[in-house]
Amino acid sequence: MRTDYILYIIAVICLVIAGYSYAYPLITDVATNYLIIITLAIIGIIFIGSGYSLRPRSPMITQTKPQIPPPAPIIQRQPPAAEPTASPEKEEEQPSPEAQPPKKRVRRRRTRKKT
Repeated sequence: MRTDYILYIIAVICLVIAGYSYAYPLITDVATNYLIIITLAIIGIIFIGSGYSLRPRSPMITQTKPQIPPPAPIIQRQPPAAEPTASPEKEEEQPSPEAQPPKKRVRRRRTRKKT
């Protein structure tokens, strides 16, 4: 039998005795009766906590995902290059990246800390 079940049974017994003692005082002295009730109730709660902490953990079921092979690279064929036309049009030349001036650094604005 599992340990947590035994601890739960002891806790129920303690709580039942505390409840019975509260409903039908076993001792005529009120202070002693309340001391017995509170003591048994606390012991019952401790046994419930102990049983809960000692319960067996369910094993984590991990499912392995099936290994999917990586997709084959897609090779796209380029359309045949168009032959130059007979009209000589002047093509616009783009400046090379070396000829462009370097970009300026942008400074970030500091944020104030809220106090």
